[in-house]
Amino acid sequence: MFHVDHPSRARLRIETARPRPFVARGIDWPVMSWTPERLAALAGDVTVRYLVYDPQPGGRNEDGLRTEAVPLRAFIERHVLQNTPGPSPIAPYVDEYNHRLLQVPRLRADLQGLVGVRPRDGVFGPRVVYVRAHPWIGPANTRSGLHRDHNAGLLLQVHGRKRVYLWSPSREGDMHPSQRFESQATISEVDVFGQELPDDLAMVPRLSVVLGPGDALFIPSRMWHAARSLEPSVSISLSGYTPYDLAEFGAHDVLHRLHLYRWGECACHGGGRRYWW
Repeated sequence: MFHVDHPSRARLRIETARPRPFVARGIDWPVMSWTPERLAALAGDVTVRYLVYDPQPGGRNEDGLRTEAVPLRAFIERHVLQNTPGPSPIAPYVDEYNHRLLQVPRLRADLQGLVGVRPRDGVFGPRVVYVRAHPWIGPANTRSGLHRDHNAGLLLQVHGRKRVYLWSPSREGDMHPSQRFESQATISEVDVFGQELPDDLAMVPRLSVVLGPGDALFIPSRMWHAARSLEPSVSISLSGYTPYDLAEFGAHDVLHRLHLYRWGECACHGGGRRYWW
C-alpha cells in the first residue's frame, strides 16, 4: 500500500483528494497525545456509553447487546490499562457516538484546525467542507465489522496497534450488503471475524495494514473495510463530508426520524446488530 512519511497537512490535502487508500506515518499532531492516561486525566469524569454482551432469554435485545454507562476513567482503568476483556463475543468499546468526550476544552483544543466547517489547517481535499472527529477506545480484540462509510475518513492510531482490512468499492455485490438502514454507512451481513467467509467474499482481494501509534490510514469514500485492535487501543477517526454527503445524510436522517424512511428497517431501531460487535 502507498505510504508517506511525516507528511505535512498540505501534502495530506493533495493525497486525500485522490480515491486511493494510503498510510501516513510519523503523525505528531496534538491529538496524537491522547494516550489512555491523558484521556483519564483530562476527561475521566465524562460519562461514556459502550456495548456489553448480556444475553437474556426472552429479553428485549435479540442479539444480547445492551448499553452501559460509566465514567471514562473507570472504563480506561478496567478495560484499557488492565485490558480486561468483555464477555464473548464482543469486547467493550467506547465508540464514535460518545461525542461529549470531544467537548472537553483541553481535548477540543487539540482538534483545532482539523475539524469543523472548512477547517483552516485540515487534511482533506478541496471538495470536503465539514470534518467531524470520532473516538474509538477499548481493550484488545475490539472490532468494527465489515462496512463502508459514504464519506471519506482518516483513521488516526494514537495508542496500541490495530489491523484494518480494505476491499474495493467496485466489489460491493460480493460484500453481502445489508438492506437495513445505517446512518452514513452500508453494513454487511457477514461477520468477517466470527464466521467462515462466503465463497464470493473469500475470493475478493483485500488489503491488510497494521497501524501503530503515529500512523494514519486514509479510507476513501465507499471503500469497504473492517478493523480489529491487536492491543488496548485508542483511535480517532476524522470524517470528511462534501456538500453532497451532507445533503444526502441530512435528508435520510430527518426522514428516518420522522418514520418516513426505512423506519424499523434499521440497525438503530429495528433490533438488528450494528457493524461493531
